[in-house]
Amino acid sequence: MRRERIRKGRGGEGRRREKRRRKVREKEKRERERREGERGRRGRETGKERESRRKQEREVRRKKGRRRKKGRGEEEGEREERENEEEGKKGERRERERGSRGRKEKRK
Repeated sequence: MRRERIRKGRGGEGRRREKRRRKVREKEKRERERREGERGRRGRETGKERESRRKQEREVRRKKGRRRKKGRGEEEGEREERENEEEGKKGERRERERGSRGRKEKRK
C-alpha cells in the first residue's frame, strides 16, 4: 500500500509530459485549421482576386530569382533580368496583335 502511494507521488513527471503533449496537439490543430481556412478562402475568391494573387506570387518568384542571380555578379543578373522582361513584352505584344486581328476577322 505504502509503495503504491510513493509511486503515485512521482506521477508529476507524467503530468508534465501530458501537458507538453496537449500543447503540441493544440498547436497542430491550430495550424491545420489555418491551412484549411486558406484553402476555403481560395474556393471563394473571384477571378480578379485569383489573378492578383497569382501576379503577386509571380512577382515574389521573380525577385527571388533576381536575388539568386545577383550572387553570380550583378551585371550578369541584371542583363538576364532585362532580357526576360523584353521577352515578356514581345509575348504580350504578339498576343495583343493576334487578339486585335482575331476581332477584325470576326467582324467581317
